[in-house]
Amino acid sequence: MEGINPPVWQMALEYLDWVDQYPCPLSYARGHLFKLFYHVLQIKTNSDIREMFAKGQTFEEFRRASEMIKEIYLPYCEKDHESWQNPEELEIFNLKYPPYICQPYVRPSPEEHLKKMETINDKQKEERSKRPINETIETPGGLSKRKMKKLERNPRIKAPRPRDSLALCLADCPNPAGLKCTLGPFCRQCCRTKCFTEELDCDGHKIWVKTKRDTARKFAPTVSVTD
Repeated sequence: MEGINPPVWQMALEYLDWVDQYPCPLSYARGHLFKLFYHVLQIKTNSDIREMFAKGQTFEEFRRASEMIKEIYLPYCEKDHESWQNPEELEIFNLKYPPYICQPYVRPSPEEHLKKMETINDKQKEERSKRPINETIETPGGLSKRKMKKLERNPRIKAPRPRDSLALCLADCPNPAGLKCTLGPFCRQCCRTKCFTEELDCDGHKIWVKTKRDTARKFAPTVSVTD
C-alpha cells in the first residue's frame, strides 16, 4: 500500500520516548495510548494486552504492551498487509486500513450502535437467566466489576458505599436507576437509548434528544425541487 499511514505501535513508542523526555501523569499517557490502539484493542484476542494498558502502573508496562502489539502485527506489515483479514468485531467500523495502521476513528452509525447494545443486553439477560436464584456474586461491598478494576489499579482509593438500597433500572438491566430520571426511572445508558429511539428528553439525566432534533429541523435548509 503506497503512501499508507504508519503503524500504531510506531507512533506509540515514539510518544513514550517523548514522555521519557517530557514527563506527564500516567493517566494522560494511558488515555493517549488507548486512543492510538483503539481498533487493535477491540479485537478479542488482545484482551490481555488491553488489561495491561488498563491496569499498568508504570510507563515501562505501557512500552511492553506496545512492543507486544508490534510483535503480533509486524509480520502483516512485512507481507504488505495481504494476509490480514479483519475479525468480526471490527466489521462495524468499516476500516479503510488494517486496525494496526494509524487512521481516523469514525463512529459507527446510530443503527449499528443500537444493534450492538441490543446484542450486549440480550447476552447479559441470557447469562443472568442461567444463574441459580440463590447465587450471588461475592464482591467486597457489592461493588461492580468496573469499580473493582479501579480499586485494583489503585488500592489506596477508599471503596464507595454500596448502593443496594437504590432501585434498579426499569429496562431489566442490573444498573441502579437514576434518582432524577424523569422517564422511568432508568439508568443513564438505558435512558439515553430510550431518548434516542423514541425522540424524548430527560431533564434528570440532561439528555435532550427531542429538543436538539426539533432545533435542527427548525434551522434545516428547505430544498425546493424545480423542473
